[in-house]
Amino acid sequence: MEPPLGPPAATSDVVTYPDELLDTAMSKLLEHELERLPVASRDDPTRVVGYVERSAILAAWVQLTREEHAIEEGWLGRLRRAPR
Repeated sequence: MEPPLGPPAATSDVVTYPDELLDTAMSKLLEHELERLPVASRDDPTRVVGYVERSAILAAWVQLTREEHAIEEGWLGRLRRAPR
């Protein structure tokens, strides 16, 4: 059995907000060497509405880059496949 998690702000006073870009959240995670960041309400910054993890942001980025590659190969790829 895993130990219970401590209070949300027990390890850090650093938070992100629901309207911030993931890039901003990732910068905070990296700057403060955190794996997980509380997402606080803008109306009440002491109220945690969720968490964002470094691994989740990276997974979203990987998925996005895969989708972009699948959607648009680009002119250079088409040029390389063209018969000579």
